[in-house]
Amino acid sequence: MLRKELGIFTFNDLLNHFPYRHIDKTQVAKIKDITPQTEFIQIAGRLGGASVQGERKGKRLTAYIEDETGAIELVWFQGINWVQKILKEGARYLVYGRVSFFIGRPQITHPEIELLDAEEARGKNFLEPVYPATI
Repeated sequence: MLRKELGIFTFNDLLNHFPYRHIDKTQVAKIKDITPQTEFIQIAGRLGGASVQGERKGKRLTAYIEDETGAIELVWFQGINWVQKILKEGARYLVYGRVSFFIGRPQITHPEIELLDAEEARGKNFLEPVYPATI
């Protein structure tokens, strides 16, 4: 796979295989700071309610994350059963994803979500590398 899809043939190729960009997860924003120009955002907050809506192909899981400045909707269309098992209402989470607007309200679809510990309350202390994906 390394040879065929990534063009890595030698150790030197591997050492010089660099990410094509980095994601900055060092900052945690407030929900009130979201504007239509916001592309990606990382938020720390408490999980409000979570519920499954719709049936079959129109099924989706929605949840709300709240900080002291407001709330934002989180939406999943796939992997609903798995996500629903890991969500704990009232727990604090660190959420990262692309912001979109639905009926004038901000939401994050398929966010990255992880339980928040005290160390990550202000964000991570490193840039996350993004490497070319393979098929």
